[in-house]
Amino acid sequence: MQKVREFLKLQRAKKELRKAFSAAGLYITYKSGDKEIKIFPKIHSVKIDDDKTEYVFTLINGMDPKEVTKKEYVFQQVFGRNIKVEGDLKKFVLTIYKKTLPKRIHYRYSEIFPLINGLTIPIVCGKDVHGNWHVYDAKNNPNCLLFGEPGSGKSSELHVILCTLIQYYSPDELNLYLGDFKMAEFGIYEGVAHVKSLSFLPKEIALALRHLKNNELKKRGQLLKKYRVRHIDKVPKNERPPFIVLAIDEFVMIKDDEIMTDLLQIASLGRAYGIYVILSM
Repeated sequence: MQKVREFLKLQRAKKELRKAFSAAGLYITYKSGDKEIKIFPKIHSVKIDDDKTEYVFTLINGMDPKEVTKKEYVFQQVFGRNIKVEGDLKKFVLTIYKKTLPKRIHYRYSEIFPLINGLTIPIVCGKDVHGNWHVYDAKNNPNCLLFGEPGSGKSSELHVILCTLIQYYSPDELNLYLGDFKMAEFGIYEGVAHVKSLSFLPKEIALALRHLKNNELKKRGQLLKKYRVRHIDKVPKNERPPFIVLAIDEFVMIKDDEIMTDLLQIASLGRAYGIYVILSM
């Protein structure tokens, strides 16, 4: 009886996936007499656990794999928002999580430090549906853009990133250049030794950007040339300048083309020079 129940459970799960295929238009058709028959991607396996359901399927030859990721919203409409679709040319894995993302996360540096220890510029992203922290190193992915609707937590994420970096490095190892055009977020960092510039108006950030472009980029470029290295990390420690993080909240309020040009130049060249840009909009 247990095997029958398991079989029926798997058949219902496969039926739900075929419903998603149909709604997304992921099928090919051929005619048999007066009938039009739909051929859906082949479902190889369905694994149902306590916390997730995992489907493995392959596309029919001739189907465009880009359509799977393009129609991800259809899978969300059928199975809910907490899904993940992974694959490439033919084989795909659809994971449906039964848990949801946490609505509130308690920040504790002592809990995060073991995960970021050894990273150059640790960026804390948050927790997944399993409650695991996600972090990455900005040395390999130097520029970060945070975007979302009002109230979605962009500014809170910025605070997590900045508070982590302030505790991770001394003021001699890390400098912060901050722009806060809402005039409501970065004031708490005034007086923090790491902060070299705190701007509340676009015309104020222009001075900071000009300093970074005309002084820091030039100085760091000369160090790379002097020691024939490709990253500021390779410069001898006694001459190595501090890392720089430029964080601007609501950067879309910058309307001046000259300021944007300076910002783009810093973002483009900063990776090798140890200058990292974080923008929020």
